[in-house]
Amino acid sequence: MNDVYAAIRERLLYQSFNWQGANLELQAWSGGNFNEMHVRVSDLVAAGGVPQSKSGVNFTSPWIMPGGYAASEPLILPGSGFQVGAQVSFLTLNDRSGGDSIDPVLILFIADAEGLPFIANGLDYVVTPDWLLERGWWRP
Repeated sequence: MNDVYAAIRERLLYQSFNWQGANLELQAWSGGNFNEMHVRVSDLVAAGGVPQSKSGVNFTSPWIMPGGYAASEPLILPGSGFQVGAQVSFLTLNDRSGGDSIDPVLILFIADAEGLPFIANGLDYVVTPDWLLERGWWRP
């Protein structure tokens, strides 16, 4: 299952979320479950999510594909950020904008992707949004 969190859907309706201006990160998780009412990374941790590796480099100029799909370059989750042997069951896309770098806002829950779930082995994990088919990360 892949789904946009409710708080971001609401911000999109009010035009208060700027994909191209956001300070975004991708994070891998073990444990925990999707709850669309979670707003921040801390909500997911409180619900039993165990944070694993997160992208160390900001998205490079995210863009919008025809049809309104949010796209970006592929991202790398460094192997050094994983607990070796942990089962990584989902990813989240987070927004660190506006002073939210310590407790980012959750944007997207990703559990339906090639290679998920996987057992962390200490190697980097490359995540490529499906922009060739103009689907990108998500579409409002």
